[in-house]
Amino acid sequence: MKKAVLFLLAGFIGLILTGCAELERVNMDYYGVSGGSSAKAKPGKTGKATCPDCKAPLTYIQDYQRWYCDSEAKYMDEGFDPNKRATPPPPAPKAPPAPPRPAAPAVKDPCPNCGKTLTYIPDYQRWYCDSEGTYMDEGFQP
Repeated sequence: MKKAVLFLLAGFIGLILTGCAELERVNMDYYGVSGGSSAKAKPGKTGKATCPDCKAPLTYIQDYQRWYCDSEAKYMDEGFDPNKRATPPPPAPKAPPAPPRPAAPAVKDPCPNCGKTLTYIPDYQRWYCDSEGTYMDEGFQP
């Protein structure tokens, strides 16, 4: 009994696989993709043309008057010409040079250490640097 079921199951699987193979052959014939196809490649137009996307060889399908990429399983757009090279886009225009930065305004009463502005403190009669938090020596004149 087990052998009969296994035999039946194997026959059923074989039938399915045969049907799939036949369906694939019919589809390939219909779309003109394979060697057994009714759509034939035009002589002299095979192997020299390459797919612009994957660089695989293209086949010209005479029945559809279009190029076909076997690698990607797709037709090229209508009017595709493999002899015309895609022209690279023009180079981007160069940006004009940035204008020179204006010179920093001159600091009034600069600190001799850090260059920041000093503040005169009349109560102490001395110059004070806020940046450093220090007084200049007595008698200092910026």
